[in-house]
Amino acid sequence: MQIAVVGSGSKCWSLLKNELYEFNIIEIKGKSIKDLKLNKKIETVIYLADPPSNVVNTHLYDTLMKLKPNKFILISSLVVELPDRYNFYRYVKRKKLIENELFKLGKIFKNTKIISLRCSSIIPDKDISKNIYPIFIELSYLSGFIKKYLISDTKSKELNLYKINNAVGNNVFFEILDRFSLVYVFRPLDILYKFFGKKNYGYTYHLTRHINKTKFISEKVL
Repeated sequence: MQIAVVGSGSKCWSLLKNELYEFNIIEIKGKSIKDLKLNKKIETVIYLADPPSNVVNTHLYDTLMKLKPNKFILISSLVVELPDRYNFYRYVKRKKLIENELFKLGKIFKNTKIISLRCSSIIPDKDISKNIYPIFIELSYLSGFIKKYLISDTKSKELNLYKINNAVGNNVFFEILDRFSLVYVFRPLDILYKFFGKKNYGYTYHLTRHINKTKFISEKVL
C-alpha cells in the first residue's frame, strides 16, 4: 500500500513521522504538488499542507487530480467547529476554508473517500504531564486514528479529536469580553498572553469554551 504525505515539511508531520514508520510513505512538500510527476498508484493521501487562502481550491484539486487516491485523510483542526463570529482569526477562517473546499471537491472526485480528523493541540505522549493547553490530544491518539483509516474501509466522515485539560483554569478576562461580545479587544490580549507564554487564550480559549457549552462529542480510539 502506497501512501503519500502532502505537506511533509509541516511541524505536524515531524511529530507523526516516527509514529507511522511501518507504512510505505512517499513524502511530498506542499509547494511541489503543482509540478509533481509520480508514476505510482497512491492508495491514500495524508494531507498536512497549509496553502494560502487564495490557492486552497487549486492545491486540493491538483492533489486529488495527480494522485487519484482511494482515500484522502485531511489533518484538520477542531477550530472548524467554532461559530463564524470567530473568523476574525485568520487561522480559523483558513482551516474552515480548506475543509469546505475539500468536501466540495469530493462531489467531483466521487471515488475518493474523504476523512477529516479535526485535531486540537497535539502533545507528544512524553510531554503530557507538562501540558498547559486547555484542549489537546496525545500524539498516539491521533496516530491511532490515522492507522485505523489507513488499513480499514470507511465512509467519508469528519471526526473531532480532543480531550479537555481540567487542570487549566478559566480565563476571567476573556470570559468577560466574550460575554459582552467585545471581539475587537481579543487580538491585543492575545498578543499579551502569547508574550507571557500562556496557552489559554485566543481561538484555543474560545474553542474550549464552545465545547463546554455545546458538549459536542469527541471520538475515542478503538
